[in-house]
Amino acid sequence: LNSTFVFSQNSGAPLTIQGMEQFSLTGTRSLGMGGTVLGIGGNANSLFSNPSLLTTVKSLNVQVGGRSIFSTIKQRQEWHPDEYYAELSLVIEGTIRNVIDTLPQKLARPYDQITTGWERKKDTFSPGAIAVSMPFDFFETKWNVSAGVNEAISLETYFQNNNVLDPNIGAYRPSPVIRPKVGDSVKVQWYQFSRERTGSIYGYTLGGAVDFMENLTVGLSGTMYQGTSDDIQRRVDRGVFVLKTNNSSGFNVMRNDSVYNHITTTGTSDYSGVNGTIAASYRNQTFTISAVVITPLELTREWNQKTQQDSMGVSRLSTASGKEKITIPLQYSFGLALRPSSKVTVG
Repeated sequence: LNSTFVFSQNSGAPLTIQGMEQFSLTGTRSLGMGGTVLGIGGNANSLFSNPSLLTTVKSLNVQVGGRSIFSTIKQRQEWHPDEYYAELSLVIEGTIRNVIDTLPQKLARPYDQITTGWERKKDTFSPGAIAVSMPFDFFETKWNVSAGVNEAISLETYFQNNNVLDPNIGAYRPSPVIRPKVGDSVKVQWYQFSRERTGSIYGYTLGGAVDFMENLTVGLSGTMYQGTSDDIQRRVDRGVFVLKTNNSSGFNVMRNDSVYNHITTTGTSDYSGVNGTIAASYRNQTFTISAVVITPLELTREWNQKTQQDSMGVSRLSTASGKEKITIPLQYSFGLALRPSSKVTVG
């Protein structure tokens, strides 16, 4: 369950690196134990979390798994009434539809039936991982070689905001937007925006481990990351607010002008990167202590997209492409497993 609090209404940021930091847990055991498996070995999935524990695999081991996710995403927006333009919050919330005009100056009203909140449900299935581990003895020493593929990063992301304002007159920090002077006006674009990314980055991993000395094992692995995603962004303009200050320096002088502007951007992104893992574990019959170091990862995203814009009867099509990178720094973790009995393990 993830909860996101959005304090600014100007949330129309385009898709760039969203989702590239969402690393996945691999295997039923890792999911069930919340990822606390650095000190717990026994199967080929140790390749993805702690390769030094591959020496605990006693015979040829094959692990295959998948993952189903049932998600519900929703947003609720609450507006604080504006001090100078009292009807603005009513227009954005949509509640002004129920207000009857009693003044000569007509109230501003929305031209659509879009509401402030939304809810979206989605069910997905993705292949989690397949890993093969082979133990063997060499010069009276235990060795292990393993290979596997797993969904390393889930790129699934979705966001929607039905009340994007540009300029962002809904912001109170770092300071509220100043009212226009008498005779001047401020035009504010008001639109609905959504963005979605679907896809995964898979890690192709080779690794091995050796009993370095009594009770001490060392493991190494290297991972090549490859993935792709489908990206889509939509903008539907809802109107243009014109805010004024009347001659008596009063308030609530505004109107909403209609506008037709639909922009849809679709495209694909390809991802790549390489990193490695170094791990060591000390274990005996009652406990295991592990240390894992993951080298820095530079993920590259290469993208291509096309944008269709329909505005006031004019249609335009444009294309664009580019490349960007994010660097995930060196990571290190420590794990502890306690075995108070042969049937109980605490990680």
